[in-house]
Amino acid sequence: MIEEDKKRDRSFTIDDSERLLIDVHPIAGRITVPEGYKVSSLYVEHWEVQVDGSLGELSGTTELLCGDGDVETISSARIGTIVDLFDISTIKNSEVNNLNGCPVDTIISSSIGAIVDSSIGCIYESSVRAIGGKASIFKASNSRLATIMGKGFVEHLESGSSIGHLTGSATVKTADHTTSIDNASLDTRILNLYGTLRVASNNSYVRIRENGKVIGKFNRPTVVHYDDLESDYEWADQCARDDGGMIYVYKAANAECMSGGAYGKPIHWAPGETVTCDDWEPTNEIGRGLHVSPTVSDAMYCVGVIDGWRYFRCKVDPTTLIPLGQDSAKVPSAYVVEEVDELGNPL
Repeated sequence: MIEEDKKRDRSFTIDDSERLLIDVHPIAGRITVPEGYKVSSLYVEHWEVQVDGSLGELSGTTELLCGDGDVETISSARIGTIVDLFDISTIKNSEVNNLNGCPVDTIISSSIGAIVDSSIGCIYESSVRAIGGKASIFKASNSRLATIMGKGFVEHLESGSSIGHLTGSATVKTADHTTSIDNASLDTRILNLYGTLRVASNNSYVRIRENGKVIGKFNRPTVVHYDDLESDYEWADQCARDDGGMIYVYKAANAECMSGGAYGKPIHWAPGETVTCDDWEPTNEIGRGLHVSPTVSDAMYCVGVIDGWRYFRCKVDPTTLIPLGQDSAKVPSAYVVEEVDELGNPL
């Protein structure tokens, strides 16, 4: 069925059998899929779309897609803003100006203006102009991400993907050997750089792996060459040292400043206290030790990006430290110096 509102130049197409499953509001210019109903496909021209139920496929043009429901596929569409939907499985061959507060499983061959506070699974052969807030991307493949800011996070950058500007407190966990990043500035983190970073500046932190490279540095960023480290000293060399040779590490704890509760070993962390492990074993196996990290970013991603975590800067003896991987190690005791924010700034 095709229905038109020529006065407002709006139209939509829907199968006759599903006509009664939508609510059309001509004055507001909005089509709604009510809660508890599912529509297989909907094509719109200039109607706003609210999905409180379930929509199989959306195509056409709309300034707003919203609601509390889910959309299986957005295909060959031009959308102004998508906001607060419960879930979107796939966006393909589409243009979206703003994606705000929506989880999306897959984006394919699409152009996205801004992704804000949204969780994205995989992006393939697409472009994004800006990523910000607490947006996260699990994998970007053969895609261009122009700017990542705020607390934006990319787990895997791969297959020829590139980033223009990494700024704010944004983090890239792994950038493979085919990738490039133009600039990392302010308090950004690149935890595993196998590809190329053109310029590292300000307080950015870059950990180079294998054949990764940083072409230029400005304003003394921290660049660490790290690959297959074995000795305690090399792991500890990622960390700042005090005059006595102790190193500074970071620990994430819950809102009550506790860790280890899930393992039956609750430990309280507070500035000015020395925390000890009562079942310490100096082996390279996880457990039986206090787990710490060389940076706040490492501590954060060891526990997951969850609101409410608190972070502590601690001092430990590097001679007692057992590396468990590039982002964590265990120690028998730690002196808690201060509580810090997600950038490592004292609170």
